[in-house]
Amino acid sequence: MEPSTDPHMHEQQAFALKIAELLDEHRKKNDFDELIIVAPPKMLGYLREAMPEPLRRVVRKEEPKDLTRLSPTELPARLAQLV
Repeated sequence: MEPSTDPHMHEQQAFALKIAELLDEHRKKNDFDELIIVAPPKMLGYLREAMPEPLRRVVRKEEPKDLTRLSPTELPARLAQLV
């Protein structure tokens, strides 16, 4: 019998929830004032669902992009373009 939910999707949602919880902990500690989120479109949607309202209010910008294929030397320059 096939599971009622996609296990891969469930893992992505659980990961997004962990990220949102971690970010909210740092928000509460005033570790940042604003946040720019860069994630593939599907993950960005999961993050939006997982973020509590106070965290959503500090999100300045969202970029639905997958930057995982960039090299460690390319990533900083690409992120700087988004700020």
